[in-house]
Amino acid sequence: MRGAEREYETALGDYKEVNGWFLPFSFESSPKGSPDKIKIVYEKIEANVSIDDSRFHMPVVKTQ
Repeated sequence: MRGAEREYETALGDYKEVNGWFLPFSFESSPKGSPDKIKIVYEKIEANVSIDDSRFHMPVVKTQ
């Protein structure tokens, strides 16, 4: 932060099986030693979901 190194601690939890893999559904992170934590919780994780190939095409850039 502002040019200084800072250490963070992250705890992973609430593991659930998704397509044969166990993945953490919650992440809790804070600067090392700080009581203030940020928690992220996922309600749903999907694996091997089909998506349209058009999402991988380069966008068209208009020329002037």
